[in-house]
Amino acid sequence: MWQKLSLRSRINLLVALVLALGLAINIARLVLEAAPRVQAEDQSVIRLAREFVETIVSQPVASRQHHAAGGWRRSTRGYRPL
Repeated sequence: MWQKLSLRSRINLLVALVLALGLAINIARLVLEAAPRVQAEDQSVIRLAREFVETIVSQPVASRQHHAAGGWRRSTRGYRPL
């Protein structure tokens, strides 16, 4: 098969294979280096969500009912909309 290709085609194929191999190695390296950052971001999002839920749960029920009933509209009547 190699003998059927011209020398120019074989060199082009070899260069293309080397470039593809280099690209695959660089992508694998980037993925491996990104793994710790992705895990840290994941833990940060989980911690933030947990704190958000704890904050909502710890609010007094009367305060939540006040906001649900539209009390925040009455308390902002004197403000001009943006």
